[in-house]
Amino acid sequence: MGKYVLPGGIDSHVERTIRHAELHDGADYSLYEGIEITGWPITTIVAGKPVVENGVLVGTKGHGQYRKAAARQINKQSNRTRATS
Repeated sequence: MGKYVLPGGIDSHVERTIRHAELHDGADYSLYEGIEITGWPITTIVAGKPVVENGVLVGTKGHGQYRKAAARQINKQSNRTRATS
């Protein structure tokens, strides 16, 4: 069974500026740094276990890793233009 990331709780009244250090993404840069927003997750849950609670990373490394997306097959017949007579 796949793992899903769901917000466990969002405070829709919080107004804040996004700071990269608070994103817990493991990257060294964020395009979102400095953007003013309204609403912020309180708890993030992956596969039934909290990974972030009140802004603190509580999950273990490797929990909830990204899964490779399955290749989509495109039905070529449906994409062809059919001439009608």
